[in-house]
Amino acid sequence: KLSKKKNFNNILMTGLFFSGIGHMLMAITPLTISFLFRILHEIGDAMIMVVMMVGVAKLFKKENIGGESALFGLTTIISVFIFSMIFGSLGEHYGYHIPIFVSGITSLLAIPLVFKFSTTFSNISKN
Repeated sequence: KLSKKKNFNNILMTGLFFSGIGHMLMAITPLTISFLFRILHEIGDAMIMVVMMVGVAKLFKKENIGGESALFGLTTIISVFIFSMIFGSLGEHYGYHIPIFVSGITSLLAIPLVFKFSTTFSNISKN
C-alpha cells in the first residue's frame, strides 16, 4: 500500500512523532505505563523503517539493490552504535532517563526537516 502512495511524508512524520513521543514518555512514567509508551515508540520506529526501505527500493536500480541496501543497513548500524556509546555515557553520568528523553526530542526535531525536504521525499516516492 505504501509503495502505491504518491507521497509518504505523512507516514514518515507520523512515525517520527510516535517514536519521539513514545520514547520521551517511556522515560518519565512508571514501568507499567512505560510499557505502553514503548509500544507506541516501536510502532513509530516500524513506520520509519518501512518508509526508509521503500525509499531505498525506489532510489536504486533493482540490479544493485542488494549492495545498496546493505550499505544503507551498515550505515544505520554504525550510527546506532556511535550514538549508543554517547547516550550510554550520558546515562551513566546523569541517569538513563535523560538520554532516552533527548533521543525522543531528536525524533521530534526531525519532523521539521521532513517538511523542509518534503519535495525530495515526494520525488523519491514518484519514481
